[in-house]
Amino acid sequence: MNRRELLRKAGLNAVIGAVTLKVVPSLAQSSTTESTLIGEIGANHGHEIPTITGEELMALARDLSDNETTKVDIKGRSNHPHSILLSKENIGALLIGEELELVSVGGSHNHTVNLVLEKN
Repeated sequence: MNRRELLRKAGLNAVIGAVTLKVVPSLAQSSTTESTLIGEIGANHGHEIPTITGEELMALARDLSDNETTKVDIKGRSNHPHSILLSKENIGALLIGEELELVSVGGSHNHTVNLVLEKN
């Protein structure tokens, strides 16, 4: 599956030069992506990245409007909550193989979170 197909399945925009194409997702298509979200959490003390597959990320992206984010809980074994917010654009970047650096939300402090979608 190439990048354009991944973006189309996730219902994301494809940018080609200065032209942005809005890709309309087909909800009937199923993903053949065999990948899992992995990451590192800076200054970590028990927080964990949950198991999310590439297929699940595509489904999340299809459900988001352009302005929305989805909250991913990274509390893990820690005694306090933290989350990261993923936008449709963030998910698109992960699906085409880019690494993301985000900052967690919630709690009295935050963590830098690096994410990548790894092929299984």
